[in-house]
Amino acid sequence: MKSVGIWIDKKKAKIIRIKNGKVTRKTITSGADPKPRIKGEKSKKTVRTLIGFDFESNQKRKYEEDLKKYFKEIAVVISDDDEIYIFGPADAKHQLENETKKFPVYTSG
Repeated sequence: MKSVGIWIDKKKAKIIRIKNGKVTRKTITSGADPKPRIKGEKSKKTVRTLIGFDFESNQKRKYEEDLKKYFKEIAVVISDDDEIYIFGPADAKHQLENETKKFPVYTSG
């Protein structure tokens, strides 16, 4: 039996797998940044009123695409485990759960 525990937020996932009594650990980072800095910005709190709405909507779309890739990468890593335990703050664990539902479940025997 293969069991996996995942602590996840939108920046990283720590995966701990137990298979035949052996423990393995893996960390996956998302690389998603909800508000990356623009060249010349002094702080992430800088107001971007002159940039326009297109930039912000593109930025949001890229962030959401990066998160989707991140959740899919984790789902692929855990797709053959028998038991999956997901922990973490906010809604990242629910987004991962939704992504894992896209994979078919294979049973042996």
